[in-house]
Amino acid sequence: QRDRAVLTRDCIGHLEGDSIVGRRHEAQKVLVVLDRATRFVRLGWVRDGTAANVARHLKRWMADTQLPLRTLTCDQGYEFSDLPQLLPGRLYACDPGKPYQKGQVENINGLIRQYLPKGKSLRHVTQAKLDRIANDLNNRPRKRLSWKSPAQVLSEMTAATTS
Repeated sequence: QRDRAVLTRDCIGHLEGDSIVGRRHEAQKVLVVLDRATRFVRLGWVRDGTAANVARHLKRWMADTQLPLRTLTCDQGYEFSDLPQLLPGRLYACDPGKPYQKGQVENINGLIRQYLPKGKSLRHVTQAKLDRIANDLNNRPRKRLSWKSPAQVLSEMTAATTS
């Protein structure tokens, strides 16, 4: 059960996570982390798709003060198996077969597929390319955000908390 604060989307830092794979049986994955309140997305290229490298990406992102990591909701995939030690008491796993429990990240995955089509190899994807994709998505206005971009909403919410 997630805390009420996670469900309200009132504050920054309650994240949803998922991974995107390219061709079948390829180890490369794209780690997708999305803030529930602002819809701000981060993408990370994980060369071997291991749980240790996924945890390494999240640990590096946890050091960022602009987008704190208060909680993370993800599926029960093996790539997230090292996260309980990294995020004790702050990790929520979806029930098997219920991806709608992390629906925002599932939606953004559809937008990412415009850039990285399903079935296409991720072998030649670079972190720089993923940064450009994330930048495009974070600066795209969204109806759900009153036609503001996730970057604008994040900026406004961080300014409001520091005031």
